[in-house]
Amino acid sequence: MPRLHPADAPSHVSGSDPEGPDPSLQRRSPHWPAVERAWLRQNPDCAVCGSTEDLNVHHIVPVHIDDRWELDERNLITLCRADHLHFGHHGNWSDWNPFVASDAKAVRIGGPHLSGT
Repeated sequence: MPRLHPADAPSHVSGSDPEGPDPSLQRRSPHWPAVERAWLRQNPDCAVCGSTEDLNVHHIVPVHIDDRWELDERNLITLCRADHLHFGHHGNWSDWNPFVASDAKAVRIGGPHLSGT
């Protein structure tokens, strides 16, 4: 399934809270735990470094920006905790990187990091 193209994502939004949005304010679909488990079974390694430890399923377009993409596989990528922060959020949990999939691919194959993070 093709990834969500950055042009299809809402415009870039950045906040000032380094911890990111308050998770208690995010309403998750009751289907999210099953989707997350299935995704990790199919994509069991970090898209950046290949690690199989401390993995997160990252939403390319964050749920708090547009929750319609929450369960869409084109909006998901597996990242280890460190790469989740660095590549998915530019080092700041309240920021997000709509180019995370192409950045991860470029780094994984040894190419240049494209988004400048």
